[in-house]
Amino acid sequence: MNKSVKIILLITFQIFSQFVLSQSSIINLHNDINIRYEPYLYTQNNFHTSIKPYLQNEINNKDSIDILFIKTSGFFSKKIFNKDIISYSNEKNKLSINPIFTAYGSYDINSKQAFFDTKAGCSINFNHSDKLSINTDFFYGGIQFDDYTSKHVDTTKTIPTYGKYNSKNGDIFLYHLIRGYISYSPVKYINLQAGIGKNFIGDGYRSLFLSDNSNNYPYLKANLNIWKIKYSWLVSQLKDYKVEETGKPLAKKYFVYHYLSWNITKWLNVNAFESIVINAADSVSSKGIDPNYINPVIFYRPVEFSIGSADNVLLGFGFKIKILKKYNIYSQLLLDEFIFSNIKARNGWWGNKFAIQLGIKAFEPLNIKGLYAQLEYNYARPFTYSHQLPILNYASYYSPLAHPLGANFKEIIAILRYHKNRVSVSSKIIYADYGKDIGTVSYGGDIYKSYLLRVKDYNNIVAQGIATRLIYSEIKFSYLLNPKSNFQLEFGISNTQNTSSDISQKNTFISFGLKSHI
Repeated sequence: MNKSVKIILLITFQIFSQFVLSQSSIINLHNDINIRYEPYLYTQNNFHTSIKPYLQNEINNKDSIDILFIKTSGFFSKKIFNKDIISYSNEKNKLSINPIFTAYGSYDINSKQAFFDTKAGCSINFNHSDKLSINTDFFYGGIQFDDYTSKHVDTTKTIPTYGKYNSKNGDIFLYHLIRGYISYSPVKYINLQAGIGKNFIGDGYRSLFLSDNSNNYPYLKANLNIWKIKYSWLVSQLKDYKVEETGKPLAKKYFVYHYLSWNITKWLNVNAFESIVINAADSVSSKGIDPNYINPVIFYRPVEFSIGSADNVLLGFGFKIKILKKYNIYSQLLLDEFIFSNIKARNGWWGNKFAIQLGIKAFEPLNIKGLYAQLEYNYARPFTYSHQLPILNYASYYSPLAHPLGANFKEIIAILRYHKNRVSVSSKIIYADYGKDIGTVSYGGDIYKSYLLRVKDYNNIVAQGIATRLIYSEIKFSYLLNPKSNFQLEFGISNTQNTSSDISQKNTFISFGLKSHI
């Protein structure tokens, strides 16, 4: 960890160590978990829904988890369905331990192949005096993929969202994962975190700013929540591939962001985002992070120019409008580079790199309790998130930090969910047009290619290159076995169609099993 970061963290903890506040544990970043909180959170007048994962003390325990407990008799049935497997508490401390276990199977009707996803591990949570929370999750797993995905994993040596795999046994990829955090809330308005994990910024199913698509990464994070404003600052170290040095150890790079969310009125939120990806080493020596970038209030673009660096800076702006409490319209605008005159001229200049999101969430539409609907549109111009040096792209462990398609795409997502007590039913449809690259040149979709490899400077359009269409649909039924450990039984049917001039992939999966949602 950079020396400057250590010093700042130490000083911050020393200044505020004398204060206390309420529980600072972090709620797991997972759609199936967050959706149980959102009907309450999105009706609040001054809650910042776009900064995830949420803190338990921010929700004030007014969630739907309390009503999920069922009547049971006997020690073991209570442990299985309602309580932590191992727990201990006294006046100041609370310790809970739960197993992480997944045994999930899928059968592809088209290829007549069966696939399995298994993992086993442990989750440990500790809280002290309602101001300090410590968590660690670790597990070992094995997973199988269809032929198309297996080729990608073999090529990159990386399992999507999990990072590098340990070994391969036949067609099973073996891996392990360790994540965790220390969360400290010294005063009512401040939360400090140090951990290995993921973060998400936005109200959408996707995020064009920062999503949970990539692998876990070590980070330091500070949240300030005062009046109608919440400010979030994060510095992290990423690892990624130097595409020109395949097979060599992963290269380091740093990632820093600050994000401001402002609830101007009860119905309007505006927000601003700025991030930078920093090269950890130049051609001669280790560079590390310039101390100016660690300043939580300074703008990164002026710093980049002042120190003569060629790091990758992104800007973003967004809003959320609440209508009749049940409906929320949200949007994100991500700016990589652009020249307004070229946008006005509509000449398809390659350097007009930006992405747009527009969506709507509806809670209990038609006054049906437990019903949730979402419609979202995402659009990213070619070459967005890329850089002339591939190591400085907006990605980590061969996975984009924002949208999983990278760039050069347009996408529509429709989601419908219904839950009552422990039973949930959800359906999802994703329709996307995107462009794949041809050979070694770049049409702007693969953000691991330098934009210097572009084919042309003008007349660049979205989905150029090998035009590809993705249609994904699923319906899933689940029963939450234990709300403490987020352990549930699932059954689902999904269909994927991925077609272009060079590929026609179709998979129809029937899936069933037990899952720990962490």
